[in-house]
Amino acid sequence: CGGYQMLGERIVDEQGVESPEAGEYRGLGLLRMETRFRGMKKRTVRVEGTAVEALTGSEIYIRAYEIHMGESVHEHEPLLRFDTKLEGAFDAERRILGTYLHGIFDTPGFRQAFLRYISKARDAPPRESGGDITELWDRAIDRAADVVERSLDMRRIEELIFKRE
Repeated sequence: CGGYQMLGERIVDEQGVESPEAGEYRGLGLLRMETRFRGMKKRTVRVEGTAVEALTGSEIYIRAYEIHMGESVHEHEPLLRFDTKLEGAFDAERRILGTYLHGIFDTPGFRQAFLRYISKARDAPPRESGGDITELWDRAIDRAADVVERSLDMRRIEELIFKRE
């Protein structure tokens, strides 16, 4: 969330919520946005549902986590439109985007829309999204587990774990 907030013009922490020193900090100024911290709790919410993404105008299914502290206000086009909620922002040229949603690229529909958008902007052929990220992660974890099993004396480790006294 800090990366998204840093894209804005200002971060205001009057009460020292995020740092020991209260104050106002300059952001990168890439989005016309201000973030304010007001003694609120960190928001950690699972976001799941259908949204219209502004990259290609597609309706896609999103599954991600909204994680952030503070409240950001901007004047930009939202990245995603859920039924009653707008999320994220684009700059005026639609070259810089930010969102509070973590893991959004794990969502195949968003990842594919992002790649289509980038390909079109670069006048290049569309790229494939790489498939279902969950399946890719599962295969990677299985490969790592195979390496661990081949590299360690698993029988000895089990004896140590389950040793009865």
